[in-house]
Amino acid sequence: MKHTYRIRIQPQHHYSLIAHQVPQLSADNLVRALSGVVVREISSGDYGDYFVDVQLQRESHEQALNEILAAVQNFGYSWLEATATEWADQTLGGALAGGVGGGIAGGESGGPVTALVLGLFGALIGAAVGSLIESHKVIYTVHWTAQGWVLAPQTPPEAPGFQPELA
Repeated sequence: MKHTYRIRIQPQHHYSLIAHQVPQLSADNLVRALSGVVVREISSGDYGDYFVDVQLQRESHEQALNEILAAVQNFGYSWLEATATEWADQTLGGALAGGVGGGIAGGESGGPVTALVLGLFGALIGAAVGSLIESHKVIYTVHWTAQGWVLAPQTPPEAPGFQPELA
């Protein structure tokens, strides 16, 4: 499972007076500031803000968020809001689907040995394909409070349902 963090930041106003001493916010500088970080995107917003999207593996979300916060503050930015996403791949599901599909195909076309061989081959191929398919497991809205980080799971949007018209 991997964890990604999307943070909205803005330049701190008092840093504009000493901007020549503040390192520039860039993917290379973030990589140097945070060990093991993968910078997925840095983009500017409409109101002088920036969005930083990084992948960072730590023992807890709190540890990762603390490190990211310290890094962006060292670059002269204030934290506005963030989300944390836990991603899961589909390795197990792919292996099961491939194994069952291969086993059925092998059983239909040959004997039990063929079914076993094709089932194992299908499981390996399914696991390889499933490992490439990622889906988010849960997305948290991140808030800082006096007690520390609060991660609130976002509720998925409800699917539009059929609503009959009233006459």
